[in-house]
Amino acid sequence: SDRFVVTEYNGARFEGNPDLQTETLNAFELGVRCRPIGRLSVDVVGFLNNLDDSFDFSRDPDGVFRIRNVTRSRTAGVESAVRFRATAGTSLFAAYSHTDGTYRESDANPAIEGNRLAYLASNKASAGIATAFGFQADLPALLGLDAPSWVAFIATGLVIGRGANYVSDLVGRFRS
Repeated sequence: SDRFVVTEYNGARFEGNPDLQTETLNAFELGVRCRPIGRLSVDVVGFLNNLDDSFDFSRDPDGVFRIRNVTRSRTAGVESAVRFRATAGTSLFAAYSHTDGTYRESDANPAIEGNRLAYLASNKASAGIATAFGFQADLPALLGLDAPSWVAFIATGLVIGRGANYVSDLVGRFRS
């Protein structure tokens, strides 16, 4: 548990915190799905997430990294996806999302309050093709395992796609 962990890594000591509070997330989402023509579907979703009591390790004056509840944050954005069913078993898809996030409150570092969340990609995009090839396998039987009949693995398709955390990076990935 993160509350009681004690470990060392690369010469640094990390300790848990028995007073650590559980992170809580309140998530809200509203979306619409439509089919403007028979084989084309479009999804658009807006979302708002409020995260309270997120935790991270911070270094104390004694040099030990201790885990603490440090921030409250908010993310909001929009996601969109388009899927075109080319044949009965093959679809083309593309997706895009834009996310904005800010630190609402930080006990550990009040100077970051109101700043954009670190490591949050503003724009993400992906595209690809999904195809169903109709293969079915009972994985436990293939491995020689005795398992109840309801335990099985069924492979029904293959997804090939490209994606990126930044739209400008996506263009470069398709050129390579």
